[in-house]
Amino acid sequence: HRFTLIYLHAFEQKGDVYLEGDTCYPWTKGGDCAPGLRTVFPTADLMQQPWGDTAPSWYMYERPDRNKAGNRREDRQALKSTRQRLAGIIEEEVERLGGDGERVFL
Repeated sequence: HRFTLIYLHAFEQKGDVYLEGDTCYPWTKGGDCAPGLRTVFPTADLMQQPWGDTAPSWYMYERPDRNKAGNRREDRQALKSTRQRLAGIIEEEVERLGGDGERVFL
């Protein structure tokens, strides 16, 4: 492959949701297919949100009634964990492309 796209899913979804259905994406076979494109679909870790639901999420959402004075420690830690995980995925893909980070897209 010549390029890598790391595609992040929406809240409460999983990475493979974008492989299903008849939607035309550059990574699906057909007229919109992009030859030479490797696409990576990571699934976010499960996170308990402030309102109690636990679901795949790249970050913790904020409660609408929350004091705006500052971020909670768990919010910062969750975001740090996500950043580290994504950095690892990016580094792996850059390595696959011989160190050419300009061909990796997030």
